[in-house]
Amino acid sequence: ADEAARKVILIEGAPGSGKTTLSWHICQKWASGGLFQQFSLVVLVQLRDPAIQSARTIADLLPHADDRLAQEVLSEIQCREGEGILFVMDGWDEMVLDVGQESPIEQLVQRNCLPK
Repeated sequence: ADEAARKVILIEGAPGSGKTTLSWHICQKWASGGLFQQFSLVVLVQLRDPAIQSARTIADLLPHADDRLAQEVLSEIQCREGEGILFVMDGWDEMVLDVGQESPIEQLVQRNCLPK
């Protein structure tokens, strides 16, 4: 993926100010064809989930990773090497990163290449 085309946007606000609602709204609008149609896929990542916080791979970021749909989404992400995919990460302010851990979340935010 072209590093110059990658963007990281952080929405900050006080608790209860609507950040989660905005995250859901972005995903719903994309799904209905009303927003961010330049992306072929939008993935909502709930960072407050302890299972997500301990993720080691992109597959771990997907809900129900053993589900057939999740496997199809993972395949799409890997085939595209992350290009054309919008990751909406909700709960950044509630996340606790293990400093010694290689996290796919950290790699995505730091705009490193898509972790395998």
